[in-house]
This record gives sequence, structure tokens and C-alpha cells, in this order.
Amino acid sequence: MRTLFFATLALCACAEPATEDPFADLPFAPAGPGSAPDPSTWGPFPVGVTTLTFTDPDRTLEDGSPRIVPVEVWYPAASADGTLRIYDLADEVPPERLELEGITPDDLPDFASNSLDEALPDTTHGPFPLVIFSHGNGGMRLQSVFLTEVLASHGYVVAAPDHVGNTLGDMLVPGMDELASTTESFRYRPDDIHHVLEMLWGQDDVAPVSDGLWGMSGHSLGGFSALRAAGMEPDVGAVVAEAPPDAALALAGTGTDPDELEMPVLIQAGTDDQILDYEDNAVASFAELTAPAFLATYYDAGHFTFSDLCVLELGPLQEVIRDSVGNVLEDGCGADNLPPELALPLIRHHAIALFNGALRDSPESAALVTASPGAAYEGVFELEGGY
Repeated sequence: MRTLFFATLALCACAEPATEDPFADLPFAPAGPGSAPDPSTWGPFPVGVTTLTFTDPDRTLEDGSPRIVPVEVWYPAASADGTLRIYDLADEVPPERLELEGITPDDLPDFASNSLDEALPDTTHGPFPLVIFSHGNGGMRLQSVFLTEVLASHGYVVAAPDHVGNTLGDMLVPGMDELASTTESFRYRPDDIHHVLEMLWGQDDVAPVSDGLWGMSGHSLGGFSALRAAGMEPDVGAVVAEAPPDAALALAGTGTDPDELEMPVLIQAGTDDQILDYEDNAVASFAELTAPAFLATYYDAGHFTFSDLCVLELGPLQEVIRDSVGNVLEDGCGADNLPPELALPLIRHHAIALFNGALRDSPESAALVTASPGAAYEGVFELEGGY
């Protein structure tokens, strides 16, 4: 009996210590080897948000001042306690435009996010992969919070710069030359993205950011920016381009052809896009890419289905936008378009699954890109491509 007792002690002493679950304090494990949470909905992390202003001394304006890059950053927060960030649409509209239209800041609605204002970052479960989101022509860094903050909740630091000179606020300046703004932005957008990457990648000023593979996403002209970054920047691990122009155009002059991109690329597009024709842009882009590449086609989706514009209560700003930059809200936000309650979770499902597979080392998440998201979405979309 004594011999058995000491033999048992010896076995216990030699046994491997039990591995502690690093995510035991979270509601569920984030994406990783053996873990694939639902990418269409909120992940396991509470999310903090902060607004930064980067100054790029390597680029100067006509008056000699450095280029300014405002950036919204969402990140995993240390706690779910805090105050949710409230956005004021009046902050995005030039005061002179409000005065011209006879609108006071109080006339414009606020909109709430699900992110905690200036929350302390999670320093326990990182570092976290970086994803940069680029807004569309005449868009803004806050145009796709439906994606950016939910992506952060899955364990990412997500940075969305304002491409100053090509934002909604810029387009609403009386007398603004929209064509010149768009043309000029082709030049400075890649440098904006590069500067944000330099300021955040591998740093821990906001939250601990990994210096490994990082991701790019963007809508419309931001999709152009995302594809172009894939051909210009090192260590891009995944790209999600929503309603983008043709990939060959986006990559022209980078020295990289679409079929030379080696990272997973997801093109998301709507059949009813009135700004960038579905066949000439999304379908053409997919044909130019080689695996791993995907085309997610959303039936009856328009150009702005891939944004928050269809769900925001814009108040009197809606008419200002209509008068200034055309009837854009009818391109994706009409009664005949795919409704946001179906579109937005589905867009997240494909986009976040791709990022989780590529940037969080989750083969199970990668498989969700091509898996059925559920019966509610039957007949709503088509997914082509593979790894």
C-alpha cells in the first residue's frame, strides 16, 4: 500500500501541469486554432474607441503645413464598464454649409455606437492584429461602424482614417469641386494608409498591436485603396474590398498584377450597384484574381448597402447630401434593395470569417467563408471561389 502511495506521488510530480485557458475570463474564446465564433455578430471582447490625429511631416500642403490624418480606432477593451461613444453628425458637416442651409447643429441627430468612449485597452489577451478600413469617395471614417466595431470585438485593432479632402464634410463645402477631390485622392490615399500603418503596426500606444500579418478593408474608392495597399505594402494578410472598382485599375503602377496577390482576397458586391457596375468591376476583379480569392454577390444590394448610411437617421442632412452629391442614398437604401437587417450581418459573416481565418490562425473560421450562414439567407447571395 505504501509503495503504491509513493508511486502515485511520483507520477503526479512528473505529470504535465494543466494548461490554463487564456480566455477563461471572456464569454467565449475568440477565433483561433480550434475556435470559430459566429462572425456575423458581436465577438467576445468589449470594445473601446478613440479618435486620434496623426501628423505626417513627410507630406506638406501648399501652405507648408504637414498633412493631417484623423483616425478612428476601435480596440478590445479591458472592461465592459464605461460610457458608450455618441457621434454627433454636426461634427462631420462644415459650419458654413449648415449656415447656408439654415440648419443648426441641434437639428442634426446623434447616433450611438456600441463602443466605450476612451476605454482602457485589453493588455491581457493581445497583441491583436491590425485592420485598416478606408472609406469611400465622399465618405467618412465613421461610415461603416457596423463592421469596424464588430470586427474589433473579435480581437482586432481597427483603424479608419479620414482621407482629408475627400470626406463627406469636404464634399459639402460650398463650391467644392467633386471631380478634383476624387482625382486628387487617388494620389494621397495610399500614403494615408501607409502613415496609419507606420503609426500603429507593432505599437501599443492605443492597444497592443501585433507586428505580424495585418488586414485591409474598404468601401468603393476605399476598396480601391485596399486592393492597392495589397500590391504596395508588405505583410498584408487579407483583403476585403466592398463594391470596389476593377482590381486591375486599383493595382496599376504598383508592380503587382491581380493574379500575383497571394493573400486571401474577398470582393463583396451588389447586383444593383448604380455607381460601379457589378459586371465591369466586381466580376472583372474576381476573374483577374487567383486563389485564394472569393466573390460574394448580394442580390438587390446597391452601392451604399455596404455602409451605415442606410440605417442612420440623417434628418435634414439627408436633403443636403441629396442636393450636394447626388441621390446616393437611393443606391442601396431603397425599398427594393436588400434590407440592412439581412445585408449587414451577412457582409460581416463573410468579411470577419476571412480575417479570422487569415489573421487569427483559425482554419475553422476560414471554412465559414464558404459555409452557409443559415436558412434566413437562402437566395440572398452567392459565394464563388475558394482557397
